[in-house]
Amino acid sequence: APTNLAVSDAGGSTALIQMTASTSNSLWKTEIYRDAVLVGVVYAGPGSEIAFIDNSGAGAFDWTARSVNVSNFNSTSDAGPVSATIA
Repeated sequence: APTNLAVSDAGGSTALIQMTASTSNSLWKTEIYRDAVLVGVVYAGPGSEIAFIDNSGAGAFDWTARSVNVSNFNSTSDAGPVSATIA
C-alpha cells in the first residue's frame, strides 16, 4: 500500500493529497478515494512521491489510497483513511 498519506486544504475548495507510492516492483497505479469514491488514478513508479489535487468542494471528507499491481490486484491494505475539512 502507499505510505505517508496526508491531506491538506489547498484553497479554493480543493484538497492536496500527498503520499509515497508503494515500493513494490510490480506497482502499476495508485488509486485515490474520497469517501469511498474513486477520485483519481496516478501512474507513478515504485517509491515515488505523489501529489494530487482533488476538487472536493467544501466539507469534511475521508481519503484513502490503494496500490494496484500489473496483474490488476489491489494491495491487501489501504493507506488511510485521513480526514480533513476543506473550506
